[in-house]
Amino acid sequence: MKHNDVEYNNDTSVEFLKMDVEGAEHKTLIPFLEEYRVCQIFLELHGSTSNHTQLLRKVATLDYALFSYEPNAYCSFCCEYSFIHLSCMERYGVSMSTLYLKNISTI
Repeated sequence: MKHNDVEYNNDTSVEFLKMDVEGAEHKTLIPFLEEYRVCQIFLELHGSTSNHTQLLRKVATLDYALFSYEPNAYCSFCCEYSFIHLSCMERYGVSMSTLYLKNISTI
């Protein structure tokens, strides 16, 4: 997958990624995260609860922790999620008592 801005700058990591791609999150997010390490992700996710759970599990396997989640009041099948990569927690002074995405069963 080509990411021109990232490749143009010869970057291997991204500090912040904000994604609202109207349902294409399932096709685009994981391939991007497998290629680049992103410190923080801000994502509007569309789809059914099972689609959300499936993507959240995949994000968790890439060492991201959920730090914020909010239903979208204007879209009944959308939620806003914010994640931080475990390797970035110290840099941002983050400490979490529970990293609950690793064993997520339902949302």
